[in-house]
Amino acid sequence: MQEKQTLSKLLASLCLAVSILGLPSCADEEDGSATTVSGKELSLKKVIVSVKATDQPEKLLAAKNDMENFLSEKLKRVVEISIPTSSDSVSGSLLEGKIDIGLLSPTDAARNLESGITSVLLGRTEKGSLSYKSIWVCKREKQYSDMADLKNKPIAFASRSSEPGYLIPAWDLAKKKLIGPNMALTDYFSQVLYCNGQASAVEKVLAGDAEAAAIADFALQDGTDLLSEGQKAQLKTFQEQGPVATDVLCVRSSLSPTDKKLLKEAFLSLNTEKPELCNRAFQGNLEEVNEREHLKITLEAIEIQNSLKH
Repeated sequence: MQEKQTLSKLLASLCLAVSILGLPSCADEEDGSATTVSGKELSLKKVIVSVKATDQPEKLLAAKNDMENFLSEKLKRVVEISIPTSSDSVSGSLLEGKIDIGLLSPTDAARNLESGITSVLLGRTEKGSLSYKSIWVCKREKQYSDMADLKNKPIAFASRSSEPGYLIPAWDLAKKKLIGPNMALTDYFSQVLYCNGQASAVEKVLAGDAEAAAIADFALQDGTDLLSEGQKAQLKTFQEQGPVATDVLCVRSSLSPTDKKLLKEAFLSLNTEKPELCNRAFQGNLEEVNEREHLKITLEAIEIQNSLKH
């Protein structure tokens, strides 16, 4: 009897010591109740996410509440999603700590990566892939075979901020030594037009204002409404370049490794648990990527662009 009392006292003392040290208590182990484990919860009290519209903004607006609710449940924190009007505001907000996660173009992500503002959390797929091609298109009846045929002719870029419609085509032209530190785009081509998107660049070609336009290959694929079927029927691809990296979900670098891990897991769960919602929000799936490898050509293209004659 005395031995049993002694054993009970020892057990009670052990449980008291364990509780003081902050370890799971004996009572917790007996009844199986949940305990807070360090490294299993976000240090953030609220998560603010900025997702630029990759297609029509109204599609993303329709998915906003559903995604907020799903991520809030996963992270056990309030999640707020904003839809910015420009990617510049996303980069600035990440730098200032106003948002925690932002969907960025590869160009913005690469520049932020070099400055240490953000790191890449996940990549967004485009038509099931983490990359796609930039292409040069012309009227179907033209006989062009590559960009060397366009010397002293007018061409169109989708826009100055477009990876498939400017950055990667310019990178390719420089790699082929058609342009460079001593040869500007306007030295090689008779005219260079910068448009307001892929559709407007194609319109320049079909109107005869430009002989060729740089756009993304998926613009000509079935199931996309960037161009009309009538426009697609009048065009042909005569050169492609790339690969072009897809957009990336970036996180501010000041967050802890644990926070980044938990955020990554929550967003990845969209693929399996809410695939339709993921597609509505991101126009594809989210996948893990090696940030340096994913942005390798983008980083190189930015460096080359900075060296070109203007």
